[in-house]
Amino acid sequence: RDELGAIIENAGRYAQNEPGAWAVAPTAEVFGKALESLLAETKRSEPRSRFHMEDENEQEQGKEPTWIIPELIPECATVLMVGATGSFKSFLALDILLSVAIGATCFGSKPVSIGPTIYGAAEGRASLKKARRRAWKVARGIDQSIKDYYVSKAPVIAFPGEMQEFGDEIRKVCGTKQPRLIVLDTVAKCMMGLNENDA
Repeated sequence: RDELGAIIENAGRYAQNEPGAWAVAPTAEVFGKALESLLAETKRSEPRSRFHMEDENEQEQGKEPTWIIPELIPECATVLMVGATGSFKSFLALDILLSVAIGATCFGSKPVSIGPTIYGAAEGRASLKKARRRAWKVARGIDQSIKDYYVSKAPVIAFPGEMQEFGDEIRKVCGTKQPRLIVLDTVAKCMMGLNENDA
């Protein structure tokens, strides 16, 4: 009785509204937004599984796909060029790399992303550095220097040390720029010691 009396006395003494008035709106209205925010925050703080299933709302919130070359090479993707020996895969790779390095039209489109490109060649490096690069510039009517095109020996993927050194060299030549495209040619030679037909 004493405790209840104290509560009633305090309620009367410190009242913020006239007697008989509802002091607050319904609970759902008062705490609704705070609860939604809290639930969203709690959901974000939980570790997300690698296999998290995105609902439609999450799918819509994600970034739109971006391209290096529209409708041909997406950004942040791995692309495999497949064709018979002698089907000019290396010529096509060179065309794409040089186009992206300087922003030249490629496959009928201007590259969306322009910047450093790296050709990791396990064979034919001498002709890529000299004859083929020069021929491409003549064929395209380009006389400017191509500063963001680099040629290197390709790493063997099975040797972690080679992959690390290759990556370190990319960082060194790119500096603060983001590499736009890296080609490893050929798959067979880059995968020596591994089964290239094994997914």
